[in-house]
Amino acid sequence: MRFACLFSSYNNYCLFDKLWFKNNKSDLEKTIIFNVDCGSNEQNIKYRNAILKPLNIVDLKVEDNKKSTQKHIQAVDSYLSENHIECDWIVLFQHDCYPEQKDFWSLLENKLSSIEKYKDKVGVVGFKVLDVPQNLNPRQDSYGRGNIINGHYGWYKDLPKEYSQAEHFVVESTAWMAVAINRKVFREHVKPDYNFCLNLWGDDISHQLNCKNICSIVFPDLIVNHDSRAKNLLGIANSPDKSTFHQTDPKAYQHHKFWKEKYGWRWGMRDGPGGTHRNPREEFGNVLQKYYGTINHVLYNRHINDGPVSIDHMMRLLK
Repeated sequence: MRFACLFSSYNNYCLFDKLWFKNNKSDLEKTIIFNVDCGSNEQNIKYRNAILKPLNIVDLKVEDNKKSTQKHIQAVDSYLSENHIECDWIVLFQHDCYPEQKDFWSLLENKLSSIEKYKDKVGVVGFKVLDVPQNLNPRQDSYGRGNIINGHYGWYKDLPKEYSQAEHFVVESTAWMAVAINRKVFREHVKPDYNFCLNLWGDDISHQLNCKNICSIVFPDLIVNHDSRAKNLLGIANSPDKSTFHQTDPKAYQHHKFWKEKYGWRWGMRDGPGGTHRNPREEFGNVLQKYYGTINHVLYNRHINDGPVSIDHMMRLLK
């Protein structure tokens, strides 16, 4: 099984050779790596031109909606199809998030093979992500994101031990720092939404699929490290609060507005750092009737302490 990796880059090309490739523990022999630029400045474009070829990275050009990650997924999917490259999964990494295991890709291949009979019922796969939320002491780790399930909202962290011991479990959405997208499911069931750029693009994919009863799952024993401290030391600020990605394009920071218009409730406990706190589960409950019979409805009626839900269990709960 071959995997495609995708990076969406914006004025951060130093992170390729000085962070991701320097710290990545995995064997990349079975991967083909892509980059799409989001409108970087001249200095970074020069860095890009110098660094990508030695790292064997395919650079794709996107002219319209160039800051949209979902547009970038489409670009990679088209390249793979046009070049007759067999590859079922596109794995998106943030530049400060890399695999921690040497056999990461073979482990992922084995895990995906174990759920082959559900290949049309799983659209997104996530992992255990170290250091999320970022830069806390002691360190915290997360398995995904969610607002709906009772007893928990925000990052899927500090979960009952049954979650870490599960082969896999269904989440509301995966942690966007490292996300695997099922190409076939994406093409057939996701309507790309270019309003979501750096923020909520992954959650939007999961929620589109949740509404069609196609799962987002996590393999908790596959590990990636979100090394934001290393990124900061290289002079790259954390997103979204200080990133010029948003300062140069106001639309890119209106993701909460777009989410409310699309789904009828507000994502997360606040609109970015310093925003007014709210209860997203309560807001979702106000529009619950729109989601009857969907994965989101099932999650809303469960408590986090009920334990992990497998794909098979979710399919039975939906009947």
